[in-house]
This record gives sequence, C-alpha cells and structure tokens, in this order.
Amino acid sequence: MVVAPDFDHFITQLTTAPIQVSEQDSYQKWAHMALLANAEELPAVLAVGRESLIMSDYLAWLIYFTGESPAKQQVALDAYAFVRDFMGSHLTIGQAQQVDAAFRHSAVSLQFHTLAEKW
Repeated sequence: MVVAPDFDHFITQLTTAPIQVSEQDSYQKWAHMALLANAEELPAVLAVGRESLIMSDYLAWLIYFTGESPAKQQVALDAYAFVRDFMGSHLTIGQAQQVDAAFRHSAVSLQFHTLAEKW
C-alpha cells in the first residue's frame, strides 16, 4: 500500500487537531501539548501552565522554549514578562537570574533587554 510518492508528500498530507488543554489535565498531558504546540497555540498552553504548574516547573518550560524557534521564543518571553510584571512575588531571585540568562542568549535577546530595563 502506497500512501504517498515520497516522505515530503506524506508529511504534507498529515493534519493535526487543534491543541486543547485545561487546568484539569495531568502534567503529562499538558507537557505533551506544550511540546506539540505551534507558536500560535503556545500562548494558550502556557497560560494554562502558568495557572496549574508550580513556578519552578513553569519557568523550566520557559527556559526550554528559549531553545526553540524564534516565534516560540517570543511567546515564551511574553509569558515570562507576564510573570515578571504580575507574579513577581512568586519568583525568587535565583529563578529570575536563571530565566534571564536563558533569554539573554536567545534569538529574542534584544526584546528581552528592552523588557528587562523596566524590571
């Protein structure tokens, strides 16, 4: 049975369902959705994570996304800016330093430096 003439055609035929996460999902399901999410879906996934994960786990995911595509890095930076602006009391100095260092060396470092000036 032939499903496509070559691998590239096979990949273009694949479709995915939209990412759907909720605060009631297990950590494993949330993590799976975080890994599968594209840059357009990632803000919603990270918003659920911000509310349902412990801060150290959430920040670890933001650091993870600093190694992904520039679009995902920007989403992660926006999520981090939210934490810094509205949830700063939940953030230790050590955690902030670790996340700051990751963004300093990312594709969105210029945007990070602009934001960091106000923090």
